[in-house]
Amino acid sequence: MTADVEPVAPQPNAAGTKVNSFQRIMGVFFSPVETLESIARRPDILVPLLILIAISLTANVLLVRHIDFASITRDSIQQSPRASEMTPDQMARAVRFGAAVAKAATYASPVLQLIVLAIVAGIFLIAFRLFGGEGDYKQAFSILVYGWYPLLLHAAVATIVLLNRRDLTAWDLSNPVRSNLSFLVDHRLQPVQAALLGSLDIFTIWALVLLIIGYAAMSKLSRSKSATIVISLWVLAVAVKVAFAVLQASRMK
Repeated sequence: MTADVEPVAPQPNAAGTKVNSFQRIMGVFFSPVETLESIARRPDILVPLLILIAISLTANVLLVRHIDFASITRDSIQQSPRASEMTPDQMARAVRFGAAVAKAATYASPVLQLIVLAIVAGIFLIAFRLFGGEGDYKQAFSILVYGWYPLLLHAAVATIVLLNRRDLTAWDLSNPVRSNLSFLVDHRLQPVQAALLGSLDIFTIWALVLLIIGYAAMSKLSRSKSATIVISLWVLAVAVKVAFAVLQASRMK
């Protein structure tokens, strides 16, 4: 007679435990390796993306009501050598136009952020596939969205700082959290140095580390190869940013 064997319930493990998007968001900050490996296995996009956009939009709406775009635009125009050649009427028109564009761009930035995320996810996927890695677009997009949360935290802290300041200037907006060393230089007189120092931001480095972990899990490549790809693309982005700063500096002369 065969003895009855009582079935043993499967024990939960890191690979089999299901977590929701809110737990994953917290996990990105407190247990990034396990969380990003889980995201690479079972990517999700909608909830973390909606939360990211909602927080960004809320912050921007609050800032639009607090920032005097006309004053900041006038200050920026007056720093240009061409300002002395402008009549009062031309200055007034330029200020109205610049302030309107800046306000519209602030409202539209969550949508622009979504477009940037979609494009950057595709770039990362192509880069990793070219180096023999695995993965699909959904995985690449999901990892990027979750890896973006340190930058969202930076934006939230910056919003709180700015809302507690009066008479904001372009200098205040450039680096309110001071999480990088760009505050050591005048961004109007030294835009190239400011662009370089601003790129070496604590929150940006944090996000890069998360992307290295996540894309290594997605691609099945080593973390050293993942770091090489992620950092190389970041350096390219910094080079483009510096190139725009050089162009801006040449126009100011």
